[in-house]
Amino acid sequence: MDLNKNNYSILFEDIQERSLEEATQSMIESALKKFEKPAFILVTTLLKSDGGMLDGEGMVRYIEKLAGPDISMFGGMAGDDLSFKGTWIFTQGKSTDYGMAALVLDESKIELHGLAFSGWKPMGVFPGQ
Repeated sequence: MDLNKNNYSILFEDIQERSLEEATQSMIESALKKFEKPAFILVTTLLKSDGGMLDGEGMVRYIEKLAGPDISMFGGMAGDDLSFKGTWIFTQGKSTDYGMAALVLDESKIELHGLAFSGWKPMGVFPGQ
């Protein structure tokens, strides 16, 4: 895709000691400052290296509460090939084992359409392949 840089932003939230609600609110507020009608492609961690888990469904509900139920949003959670040792996300020189990143699009300029479904499918780089 060749997008005008004024029509998207990459946001990153390292949650750590904050609540999921606080981090989600920070991301939504940043997106709403940039675009009147933001659309999100999200990626989050699933398992912290200390064994904690991120509540993805709770995060989605909180985004809908803050940004409205008609918000366009797609994404997924990082996996670790069932080793249950922890997951990481990264962007622009930042990484975390407990957080979220989003490609936020200005939906008044870029239409975001998709299909949501449930099911686990591996993607990424796999050792030995």
